[in-house]
Amino acid sequence: MAKKGFLLGLVLGGAAAYAAYRSMDASRRQEINDKARDHYNDLKDRAVDYAFYASDALDDFKDVVANRTADFKANAADWRANMENDADKAAHTVAEKGSETSTQFETAADHLRNELANKSNEVKDDLSDEDDIELSSDEALKTSDKAKVASSAKSEATPKADSATSAATSASSK
Repeated sequence: MAKKGFLLGLVLGGAAAYAAYRSMDASRRQEINDKARDHYNDLKDRAVDYAFYASDALDDFKDVVANRTADFKANAADWRANMENDADKAAHTVAEKGSETSTQFETAADHLRNELANKSNEVKDDLSDEDDIELSSDEALKTSDKAKVASSAKSEATPKADSATSAATSASSK
């Protein structure tokens, strides 16, 4: 219903304006036509000006985006180079610590081998110092137990020393 009322008002208003325009003399009609043409030209000029403003703003925006993109790329390259340097420094530090650790392992393994060899020699010397062997059954068991303890200590320590040496060697090669 509202659309019909609006449409009816538009038609009646247009008819009344046309009737008023036709009832005017020619000079008045020319004056209204000139005024309408001036308003139309002003409106057209404003539209062209706003189009130029929008074009300039778009060009400025493109320049800003291009500058920011270039800055970002430069910063990204610098950041990447810094990260690579930091990674290289960390790898070098780890390699140094690994070689120090492997040296410590090798030293500890050598120390254990020497200590084991000394203990083994002491047991052999203790056994060889006795020329006459007169042992009671208790002494024979004690001596036998010492030899077993020395033998088992040597058999347990040798693989441990060897595994420590191989671990140190593999750590130093990394």
